[in-house]
Amino acid sequence: MYIVELAPVTLDFSTPNSTESAQLALDYIALNGTGHPEKYADYFGYDSNTRVVFHDTLQGNYDQVNLAILIQVDADYDVSNTIDPEVKQRWFPMGLGLEYQPVYDPAHTWICSMGRAKYLTPVYQSL
Repeated sequence: MYIVELAPVTLDFSTPNSTESAQLALDYIALNGTGHPEKYADYFGYDSNTRVVFHDTLQGNYDQVNLAILIQVDADYDVSNTIDPEVKQRWFPMGLGLEYQPVYDPAHTWICSMGRAKYLTPVYQSL
C-alpha cells in the first residue's frame, strides 16, 4: 500500500542570480521609470533563464508597470531588439498591452518569421 503525501523537503530552485534578477525588476517598478537601479548592469551578465526571471517578475506585477518603466528598461537593455526568443515572448506582449510603440514593428517582424506557437501565442493574445 502506498501513501500519497508531500515530499519531506520543500524544493527550492531559486539561485542567487534568479533572486537578484527578480529584485532588479521590482527595483525598476519602485523607481517608476525615473531611472535605473544601482545594479542594473548585472542584467548583461545574466543567462537567458535569469533574464526570463526578470521579465516574468515584470509580468507578474503587470498592474504596477507603466510606459515610463518600459521606456527605462528598453533604454537600459534594448529589449525590443533582443534576439532571445524567451525574452521576446515576454517583452512583446507586455509592450503591446501597454501600447508601447517601439515593440510594434519588432513584434510584427518576429511573428512573421517565427513558427513556434509557444512563442507566438502570447503575442497574438496581446494583440
